[in-house]
Parts: sequence; C-alpha cells; structure tokens
Amino acid sequence: MPSTLSSAPPEAAAPRHRGLLLLIAALVIAIVGGVTFWAVAANDGGDIATPAPRPPGGASGSDPSSPGSCTPAVAPGPATIGGVAPEFRLRGLDSGCVDLAALRGHPVVINFWASWCFPCRAEMPLLRDAYAKHHDEGLEIVGIPSRDIPSDSRAFAEKYGATWLLARDPESAVANAYGVRPIPQSVFVRRDGTIASHIRGMTSAEFRRELDKILR
Repeated sequence: MPSTLSSAPPEAAAPRHRGLLLLIAALVIAIVGGVTFWAVAANDGGDIATPAPRPPGGASGSDPSSPGSCTPAVAPGPATIGGVAPEFRLRGLDSGCVDLAALRGHPVVINFWASWCFPCRAEMPLLRDAYAKHHDEGLEIVGIPSRDIPSDSRAFAEKYGATWLLARDPESAVANAYGVRPIPQSVFVRRDGTIASHIRGMTSAEFRRELDKILR
C-alpha cells in the first residue's frame, strides 16, 4: 500500500518541521530588526530636525545663566574718542553673559589684561579700589583677559579681588574692535555710551583723572 504524509516515518517528517521552525524564526527576527531600525532612525531624524529651543541669553551685564545660553557678538570698530563704544556680548569668565549694551547709563571702564602681564598687576588694585568706592554711584568695570588661559585668568582675578564683570574673548574679537594690541589698555566709557578716553597702561594719577571724566 503506498505511503502517505500521515504514514511517513517520524525520521522523515522531523527535518521538515525543523525547516519550518527555522523559517518562522528568521521571519520574526527580520520583522523585529526592521521595526527597531526604523524606530531608531525616526527618533534620530526628529532630534536633528527639531532641536530643543535654547533659552535666550541674559539681558543684564551679569546674567547668571549658563554659558551655553550666551551667543557672543561684537560690533565692528573702530573705537574712537567721542564715538560710541562698539557694543559686544561675551560669555562670562565663569558663567553667564557680559553685555555692554545692558550697561548703558553706567560709567564703564573696559580693561584689557592678562595673568602673565606684569603691568596689569599694578593696575588691578587701582581698579579694585575704584570699584569698591564708586560702584554705588553706578560704576561698572568689564575685565577682558587677552590671550590668556581661562584657569590662569580666574586665579589671577581671585588673587587680586576682581569682583567686577569678567568676560572671555578667545578670538580677540573685542580687542580687535577696540584696536588693542599690547596690554594693559583701558577704555573709559561715559554713561551715554561714548568713549571719553583710551589709554595704554596707567599710573594712579592717570587712572583718577580718566575716571573723573566718566563719573561726573
């Protein structure tokens, strides 16, 4: 009597069952892998296409927000006596933003210095004493390290008690806008935003004379 599938011996049917199971397993793996791939791809594409919005940087001269929220910008120079001081916005030496426009209405001293600069060491006590004495009158000081290592700048500022605004100018964009090459240099800005004077290095008497021009 001829054999049928139902009457086939177990050893003949087993390979067919194993083959069917392997085919089903392969299909399941392919489907799961495809779904996973498209899910990951879709998620990656979404992150690129719709990044999380960044919060705006601070509007004040000493905004305590994180450095990542500050977008540096510098108006082109030149900085001329009697002209409006080129505006700039820089990341703070530690955090936040330093925004010159936010200081309009204050007398401002913009001081370019570096931790490796010996004459800068003589100027820092002058700035410290003036800030302590005249800050209540509105005086603001913006210290901008030039071609300096940030950690060295921080240590130098701490050593000399520089508690005023300190900014980073890694590309020397502000220094270039103000025509600063050798340091130290200081720019004295009146309350209306115009430049009263720009001097390279200063004695105590010179500093007092230039400061009086912007305090009155």
